[in-house]
Amino acid sequence: MTLKFTSLFSEIQILSQHTDIVRHLIRIDARRCCSAGDDGLAIVWDVETGSLLHILRGHSRPITCICQIPYSVDDSVRNFLLTASSDRLVCMWDVETGSLLRKFTEQNSTTKCIVSLSQGFGLFCLAGEKLCLWSVEDGLLDMISADTPDDIQFLLSLKDDMLIAAADTQIAFYKFSLTEDPRLRLLKRVEFHRESVRSLVKLSDSSFASGSLDGAVLMWSASDQAVIRQFNVIDDYQGQLRTYPFSVQYMLPLSERFLLCAHGCGLAIYDVESSSAQILTQNDLHIGKLLHLELLCRGRLLATCSEDSNIRLWHCSTSTLASNEKHCDEQSDDFLKCLEHFTNSGEVGRTLLLELVGECQAHSAAVQMCLDVPPHRFLSCGVDHTVILWKNRIVESCRRHRMVRDALFRLDLLEDLPVED
Repeated sequence: MTLKFTSLFSEIQILSQHTDIVRHLIRIDARRCCSAGDDGLAIVWDVETGSLLHILRGHSRPITCICQIPYSVDDSVRNFLLTASSDRLVCMWDVETGSLLRKFTEQNSTTKCIVSLSQGFGLFCLAGEKLCLWSVEDGLLDMISADTPDDIQFLLSLKDDMLIAAADTQIAFYKFSLTEDPRLRLLKRVEFHRESVRSLVKLSDSSFASGSLDGAVLMWSASDQAVIRQFNVIDDYQGQLRTYPFSVQYMLPLSERFLLCAHGCGLAIYDVESSSAQILTQNDLHIGKLLHLELLCRGRLLATCSEDSNIRLWHCSTSTLASNEKHCDEQSDDFLKCLEHFTNSGEVGRTLLLELVGECQAHSAAVQMCLDVPPHRFLSCGVDHTVILWKNRIVESCRRHRMVRDALFRLDLLEDLPVED
């Protein structure tokens, strides 16, 4: 297989301020991103220059989750940063100044996930041992116990003031209200998965998907509070030595129709609207299990992050089987458009392909996740305590040539100026 873009992101910048595993990356705006990890630090970076802007120090234990919330200040909307930690604190930060604005302590337990609620500025929900509804302006609005042996690990916000929570093998449906008491109310708790839920993602305003350690992927209706489809149900799912080779580590939804799932060391793509749901399965994309999926370069490439310390880049295409020879007959610069073309064509014998077009090797241990920084860069973080800024070598070379050209042009202009006596 030819690696067409092996060195596309060959220019890197090591951002090495963390002293422990870096697990979280979040994009603040077009120029800034934030990383957070087990050292209790959240660090704001300028992704244009790779320079450090702020170190947010407020936690004494690992940061478990990070989230942005919009809030109205002086008739303008600004985004503030929330960080939660196993030290039982939730901190609110001003990313413009790096200052700590507020600490939330009433939950008195470790927060595992935070969601910003679209129903109002400064409104958010924390989950862990408890489920807490917060307003930046009015404080704690309501708090209820998760009432499960295990903490809530994942939380989603859907339309009609619905919250979806996952704790171990259970999926719970909650309703929240800003005007009625109680403000948080459990509607239903369902135990459908055989093993613990490892990923929970929103598909649309009324549906979501959950993936678990046994490899099963379930599609749910929020209004019916029930499973409407099941994908990848495997009988012998534990494997040798209970390694769970088909476990779901991460899911990436695309356009409310497609669902990309990291199963073990491979990838499956599901069309959630089709009767023949599974449109692609590739089992050995990496040596180690996949931990994260991300679309890069404005949706042109799929990046897979793995325990084997590598990031691989994949291009999507279709092929037909004719005269016993497989040849590529359709390519798209856009990953989503390629999936749509494949599923809409209905042509017999057409197959979907993932072509390996690049490999990014700079981490020395498992890569926890990566984050697209459009249009020509991305960030990654890992167990090796580092954040790496990957740059498109062609774009960077052109930028440097332009800078040199402009500098020489200005120098020529200075030399042509008349010299006064």
